[in-house]
Amino acid sequence: MKDFLEFMLFSCIETIALTSITLTLFRFKFMDYFWQALLINVVMNIQSYFLREQFTLSELVPVINVILLSIFIFAVARVPIIWTFIMSLFGYVFTVVIQSVIVFISGSVAYVTATDLHPIKGHVIQAATGLIVLALSYILYKFGIGFAFQFEKLRFKWEQALILSLIILTMVALGILLYYRVVIVDFSFLFLALLCLAYFAFRKETNNR
Repeated sequence: MKDFLEFMLFSCIETIALTSITLTLFRFKFMDYFWQALLINVVMNIQSYFLREQFTLSELVPVINVILLSIFIFAVARVPIIWTFIMSLFGYVFTVVIQSVIVFISGSVAYVTATDLHPIKGHVIQAATGLIVLALSYILYKFGIGFAFQFEKLRFKWEQALILSLIILTMVALGILLYYRVVIVDFSFLFLALLCLAYFAFRKETNNR
């Protein structure tokens, strides 16, 4: 239980920073979406824990996190679905680059993520990555640095159907993983997260009419 709580604490620092820089790079104010971001970050870290620690499927973690982050951006920031994946990849790559530099400076020559290192060292690197990325997010937003696209001009009429299809396909994929003995708790949390994000999306759509 202690290992799980430590993992969640330091991973949340890291993923909150990831979400913050992803939004900030495209001129969104992170604090406007803080509580929704906290929800999706907790879910991202729970699925990460089970895939990494119990089933050694760490290669799936980035893919699932990018999908979840993209759906989150679509649901709460109302960005066209194609651009949500572009934003997520920008943020993810930015954070990985910062963490790679920290890992290298710490004395690890070969690139690994923080969670691949010794627990204590990994937690320190996760915390350092999170704090640095959050600081950069603050500076970028304060000085108005980032991409400013007119997303509405890139919105497609079939986007709502696409996001629902994406949710369904994600659930099917996770169902396949569950068939191959991926823990049911992981599946359940992801399912609840997707339902919550779908609710946010439809609620905002209704409020805007």
